[in-house]
Amino acid sequence: MGMRKKFFLLAMVFVLSFQPINSTFAAEISNGVDSGNHEQRIMAVLYQQYAAEHRALYYQAYNMVNMAADKALKEAKPGDKPLAIILDLDETVIDNNRMLAEWVASGKEINELKPSNDTLENAPAMPGAVELLQRLANKGIEPFYVTNRYESTMLKNTMNNLKKLKFPMLDEKHLFLATNTQDKQARFDKIAKNYNVILYMGDCAGDWGIGTFGKNAKDRQALIDAHKKDFGTKIIVLPNAVYGDWESALAPGYSKMSIKEKAALRRELILKK
Repeated sequence: MGMRKKFFLLAMVFVLSFQPINSTFAAEISNGVDSGNHEQRIMAVLYQQYAAEHRALYYQAYNMVNMAADKALKEAKPGDKPLAIILDLDETVIDNNRMLAEWVASGKEINELKPSNDTLENAPAMPGAVELLQRLANKGIEPFYVTNRYESTMLKNTMNNLKKLKFPMLDEKHLFLATNTQDKQARFDKIAKNYNVILYMGDCAGDWGIGTFGKNAKDRQALIDAHKKDFGTKIIVLPNAVYGDWESALAPGYSKMSIKEKAALRRELILKK
């Protein structure tokens, strides 16, 4: 068989084998199912479950917290406000991979997921998280847990989970859940009135007190640039490959878009960079 004929046959095999996959994907998109996005979510959860690098990032972040805390303790003067840190819960000190796996398996949007009481009350801590906060509390640095879990439906489960894990200083003074807004700034300001907040910890920009709530992607990046000297000292960033405010900031009304519309937008945006 001649070389040209071999090449032609191989090309035809490739085209014929690719076409059904492409057609299936197009059909799924038109029916409101984004199989590509679903696979991305699976890979993201697997990364958080199994990647050694993901685990290492937590140890690195917590080491930075310890260094910043030791520095603040040395610089503290009599009469100063008591020292505090502000931290998020989910993907910051609480490992939600079981809940995230349930979400991915359900095929729903994350805001549609209703985790079971068992899932909420038995989530493990991130490696080193409990030891870190116990150490800080023993040195006189108070942890304030500021989460966007809703107080009306998740307070009891959240408190039970944290107590089982033996996180320190668990009371109404130190645990702030969301009531009528996902913007954490008012809760941050309330804490800062009586405490010297030495650092913020979290996996989303809204956890860091720099004003990103409601901002678009471009403005969020500008705020990050404006605070570049604070990362690693006053702001400690934790990894989250699965979800975050960055996605809803991709376009106005993104969260209300259909799966088909979101898929089209993502493919459009990725070619603009």
